[in-house]
Amino acid sequence: MKTPQQLLPELYEVVRRAHKKARMQQGHGFDSHVNRVAAVAGKCAELQWRKMTVAAGLCHSADRLLAKKMKLPSRREVPVEYVENLLWEWLKATNFTAGDKSIIVQAVLRHERPNNLADHPVQIALQDGDRVVNAALDVIIRSGQFRHKLPVIDMELLLDDQRGKYNSRLTVVADLVDCLDWDSPGGPFGCRTKVGQRMIKGRVAELRRVLLKYIDQLKQEGVVDKCRYS
Repeated sequence: MKTPQQLLPELYEVVRRAHKKARMQQGHGFDSHVNRVAAVAGKCAELQWRKMTVAAGLCHSADRLLAKKMKLPSRREVPVEYVENLLWEWLKATNFTAGDKSIIVQAVLRHERPNNLADHPVQIALQDGDRVVNAALDVIIRSGQFRHKLPVIDMELLLDDQRGKYNSRLTVVADLVDCLDWDSPGGPFGCRTKVGQRMIKGRVAELRRVLLKYIDQLKQEGVVDKCRYS
């Protein structure tokens, strides 16, 4: 299978330069995240949707880039029309039809939503690619970067901390525990493609092992109940 750069060289370069200019290094850098998501999303996609899905992967962090440029504390504060305008501008570097570009734009705008039966195949593959890449062990570092003002863990709730909401928990560890849901077929955030489900399984298992090992280390130190998670 071709790499994103080989498949869409003009779009790849436009988005890469935009990320470099915005100095997108923390967590969602082009090489450390965006290009990886495009590559894995392409693997997850059906052949007829592969090129469009790779394009969506290359474009999927547009909101974060704009938040950085606009000096906003969160991507959620970026007006959606700004994100749409940037996506359409980037997609000028492709020869997709207007209809195909619209599908790509909508997939990007909706890729962090819970699963829905009405989701387009491009969105489904993009979501799986994003979840698979986000479940790699560097998520431990990246979660700490994004949530550096939060405590690492609540010493009473440990891995059972459900305060806040999905993607907006109150500790770094609670955020990492949410990642385990990506290996829940049929769940609101579970991977849905065959490739995505196969890739996510091992990554979630390894992340779970690391989290349990961390709790075991806390037990060894005598600061948490040794009966829990035994």
